[in-house]
Amino acid sequence: MGQNIGTCVTALISSIGVNKNARKVSVIHITFNLIGTLLFLCVIYGVNLLYPLEFLSDTISPLGIAISHSIFNIVTTAILFPFTKQLEKIANFVIRTESGSKKSSKAPVFLDERLLNTPSFAASECNNLTVKMARTAQDNILLALRMLQNYDKKQVEKVLKTENDLDTYEDRLGSFLVKLSGKELSDSDSRTTSKLLHCIGDLERIGDHAVNLVKSADEIHEKGISFSSEARKELTTLTKALEEILALTTEAFETDSVETAKKVEPLEQAIDFITSEIKSRHVRRLQNGECTIETGFILSDLLNNYERVSDHCSNIAVAIIELDHQSFGTHAYLNSIKSNENREFCRDYEYYVEKYALR
Repeated sequence: MGQNIGTCVTALISSIGVNKNARKVSVIHITFNLIGTLLFLCVIYGVNLLYPLEFLSDTISPLGIAISHSIFNIVTTAILFPFTKQLEKIANFVIRTESGSKKSSKAPVFLDERLLNTPSFAASECNNLTVKMARTAQDNILLALRMLQNYDKKQVEKVLKTENDLDTYEDRLGSFLVKLSGKELSDSDSRTTSKLLHCIGDLERIGDHAVNLVKSADEIHEKGISFSSEARKELTTLTKALEEILALTTEAFETDSVETAKKVEPLEQAIDFITSEIKSRHVRRLQNGECTIETGFILSDLLNNYERVSDHCSNIAVAIIELDHQSFGTHAYLNSIKSNENREFCRDYEYYVEKYALR
């Protein structure tokens, strides 16, 4: 029983200098062992009072220690498993959140400074968190796009809250990666760190554009603005293209797939072309009196945000490709792939222009 209490010291030492959630874990560990020890002592000595247990006075062997320790953990886990919520309440009671402080962000961005002592593990953990950031940014844009069609105030608030989470991702990851880049890193970890530093800003900016989109959705809802049927069809087509470029970018980032990343820039250029075409069509509708200036302002804001999101997707894809080439020369790379000599780019560009052609 004593060794189970003794192991709690390790948890207490490990909780020094970490955030409140980590300290709560150590409290749960201590509580678990204390309750288990009390239960076993009550049972053993209760039984001993009725039926003396001769083995209590014997010297226990190493095998006996291992067996008794295993039995203790298995039985205690089985008993306390239904009471996980109560254990959580105990931890929250012991480690309290300051009454005047804001609730912490639910963004799972926990980076212990001690990870810097093992740079390879730290780089891997940063990459995992940035993948989560990429998924969060993608989901937030998709939710914002849905608000343009089916407005929901609660969902709009969710978009705004998620943007705060993305800000937290960028702030904590950025600070940690700068510290990590000053450590002795392997070539692979160094390239990964460089890629992440290049990408987190673009991911955060994608989140900003989600906020811009829901602001436009707010205005459309409050003012009762309605686009013409032609404009709605055009926006639907452009939205599908934007959804695809977000999916490609997230997949390329998550899997480090250069082949997937190479599809992003042709689609980004196609989105620019489609956006320009929509603007030209709107001017013609405006001249014919089919649209109003007010809807024109909203449409212009939407198109600008669509373009900027695709631009940030392009930046991320280029970073992935250049990481594979072990160089970061964005402008030179973009100029090379857009040249007429790059058949792969031209083929993919023509494919996307045709796929998302305005009818």
